[in-house]
Amino acid sequence: MEKPLNHFREIDGERISTSLKRILESRIFSRSERLRSFLKFVVEMEQQGRAQEIKGYTIGIDVFSRDQSFDAGSDPLVRVQAGKLRRLLNLYYADEGRREALRIRIPLGGYVPIYEWNVASYIERHTHEGMSLPHREARSERASREPGTPINTAINEGHGRDRCSPADGGARSRSELYRLPRIHIDCSGIADGRGLPFVNAVRLAAGLLHGIELTARPIEDDDLAAAHDLDFTLSISASNSTRPLCARLLHAGSRLQLFSQICDAGAATNRLQIAAFANQVVAHTMPIAGLIYQFAKCHGYSTALMDCLEATYKYNLDSSSAAYWEASYHQTRLAHSRHLPGFTTNLADLVALKGVATQDS
Repeated sequence: MEKPLNHFREIDGERISTSLKRILESRIFSRSERLRSFLKFVVEMEQQGRAQEIKGYTIGIDVFSRDQSFDAGSDPLVRVQAGKLRRLLNLYYADEGRREALRIRIPLGGYVPIYEWNVASYIERHTHEGMSLPHREARSERASREPGTPINTAINEGHGRDRCSPADGGARSRSELYRLPRIHIDCSGIADGRGLPFVNAVRLAAGLLHGIELTARPIEDDDLAAAHDLDFTLSISASNSTRPLCARLLHAGSRLQLFSQICDAGAATNRLQIAAFANQVVAHTMPIAGLIYQFAKCHGYSTALMDCLEATYKYNLDSSSAAYWEASYHQTRLAHSRHLPGFTTNLADLVALKGVATQDS
């Protein structure tokens, strides 16, 4: 079975080294030798497989030339410099590095770097290079319907088709309009007891979010060809009980890796620290403002329900008139007035429409 974009499956070391080199040579970082050294040290240590050694103490000694008596707990030097490094990286990616496809981050609460795709930039770059994107069918433009016409009505009357219609032109079922991203958790790559607290922490954190679905059933290799465009795999792995935990998020159909993060071996022995690591992974990937929704939107995989959730979420952020009309438009198109009598700011009300659609089908 052919797996498209096989050469983009992993974020390889050469790509990370190239990205690091561009950051270190940038104008924004040229003014701070200390922060260049800080970033170079943690990335190179992680790439050498020594993530468990990236601690405040080693950074204080190896980067900032403190002596052996340095106490990272009482001396805030490394924490302060890490905050400056995070801000400088944000400035770089907002300016010189805004078109970078791969981004290096230093997560809050730790110093082990993470690597993630800037999905929009990644797609734009490879589209310009003439490379195929990892979706299997061309997507039609958003259906043209008058505001106030529910999607269900438009499809039943044949006046329009959803933006993600199958290639044969047939209208998608109602359930497809309300489909949400499904994340398949795969902990088969870890044999010790650290997988369970990670999975449970992901479930607890994701349970507070609207707009995704979790399942503990991993996608088997034989099923990848039939995977839905909104299927994703979150895998957790470690070569043995003394090695760091590695979490990876992949798009199931293309095997494109969207996100990876490492929890060093020292922290990965404590259940609360494993839970904190899981919370970081969820925060980066699963909210409406996270990587999964960005990826789906860039590829045209977003469903009517996803678009409605995003528009309503944006209204909740700033309560502007423009955001209200956008959210109201999507809500009116999504559901008949008998199911959604008026405008709502409650995302749970919108997700509940998924069950109504299933009953009406």
